[in-house]
Amino acid sequence: MRLEAWHVLVLLILLVVAVVVIVAVTLLVRWVVRTADRRGGSNGSKRR
Repeated sequence: MRLEAWHVLVLLILLVVAVVVIVAVTLLVRWVVRTADRRGGSNGSKRR
């Protein structure tokens, strides 16, 4: 029973972490796109 509880806890933690990472990446992408649009994206994208 303890092993099953551990597996459930690990799966829940992994799911939560995955959701948080996806949300964070989405917000970062939106923020980067907004800043690039403000600066004038062609220069920002060509500059590496």
